[in-house]
Amino acid sequence: MSPTATVVGAGVAGLATAIGLERLGWEVTVLERASAPREDGAGLTLWPNAMRALDAIGAAAAVRSIGMPASRATIRSARGREITQLPIAELTARYGPMIAVHRAELTRTLSEHLSEPIRYGSTMAVASGKLLVDGRAVSGTLIVGADGIDSSVREVVTGVVHPRQTGQFAARGVARTGSMTPAVTTEYWGRGLRFGLVPLRDELIYWFAATRTRAAAEHPLETFAGWHHPVVDALEARQVGSTPVLALQDLPALNAWHDGRSTALVGDAAHAMTPNLGQGAAQALEDVAALLDELGSAPVPEALAAYELHRRSRAEYVVSRSRLAGRVAQAGNPLTASLRDALARATPARALLRQFATILEPSP
Repeated sequence: MSPTATVVGAGVAGLATAIGLERLGWEVTVLERASAPREDGAGLTLWPNAMRALDAIGAAAAVRSIGMPASRATIRSARGREITQLPIAELTARYGPMIAVHRAELTRTLSEHLSEPIRYGSTMAVASGKLLVDGRAVSGTLIVGADGIDSSVREVVTGVVHPRQTGQFAARGVARTGSMTPAVTTEYWGRGLRFGLVPLRDELIYWFAATRTRAAAEHPLETFAGWHHPVVDALEARQVGSTPVLALQDLPALNAWHDGRSTALVGDAAHAMTPNLGQGAAQALEDVAALLDELGSAPVPEALAAYELHRRSRAEYVVSRSRLAGRVAQAGNPLTASLRDALARATPARALLRQFATILEPSP
């Protein structure tokens, strides 16, 4: 009889986990709180370490087919003056491609790899230390919590843990910019404000507006009026779906990622991070690859312990780096912002490559 697994959450981490477990011969049930797949949503950039993990579950080729490879990336001032370029060509040559995708298209593509339908509209609760789905305790060989920063499964593993606020907010959207779609991934730095543009396929652009107040994020056209024209063009273009505003949060280090028996956490449920380094999905997918590798060679309790040992310090390092990057890039004091820009201009490409290597190098 095949071992059974319940995966809670049908986002990128949950779907990747389910695909990988099915490839190992498991019977997998995927549960999702939402009543239906999200058809809107923003974009994301899958860094080379994310693509390696997708390759391990046989999904990389399908994801590349829906994505846009990044060839250039730059940081500019609010008025458009170049501050620095990121060494994308060198990173691609050393680690592999960086692919920008629409999140809804990514999850749809991953879900097509599953043999069983996702159970949408599932109700999660925790009682007496057990996970209840639609009022019944979940059982089976393995339970994987891939249910995000507000994870219900995490409460079973480590008790209630509250996310940390950063004091930053972000609006995100996808715009149909047509012939005006920039070819270059760009982040603009202002004083206490940032704006990012990531080209997607089909003349779409993913944009994000990072601010220090919710009100500023809710009115991006007013907040970013007078910025470099691609910023204004993206905000004035026809938007595809909604443009939600989120408080940027992360998680403090947990005391455990598994319960020692049958339940483990992956992705944001274990180590939610701010989006400042673009590593949320990549670190989640690294979790999945590591967990699958351990489950393929050891009984579940030993595999869960080995998985946490393999992944924990690396993920927590990226959480801290991402939080710091957000504070630096979001500097509001004029002097601090000027020093930030001057330091970025003076940093040579080889130093940037060393910094990226700490995240992109494969884990031992």
